[in-house]
Amino acid sequence: MTGCRADILKGGDVSVTEKAEIVVVEGRAEEFESVLPKALPLVREADGCTGATIGRGVEYPNTFLLLIEWSSREAHTAFTGTSEFSEFVGLIKEFFAASPGTVHYAPLSV
Repeated sequence: MTGCRADILKGGDVSVTEKAEIVVVEGRAEEFESVLPKALPLVREADGCTGATIGRGVEYPNTFLLLIEWSSREAHTAFTGTSEFSEFVGLIKEFFAASPGTVHYAPLSV
């Protein structure tokens, strides 16, 4: 794979961006947005989180894109075992129309 570092392929300790596409139940997007100021700090303050942003779909306003920067995939995995993660999910899961699709991306050296 051209441009892909060997440590990425081995699952090494490399920064990753987590992408979660969240589809919210019809008619509840504004209510979902209202819990984000309480929910997102739980992620942003997690060990290994270097940033988190969320955007709302222009063409599909019930769709949100959550991007979280982690120092490593292991940092994200560790976060999922915390009470803060449980609280984060507890605040937002009632709004999900379906389970969010989550993917991790590693930087390429190109």
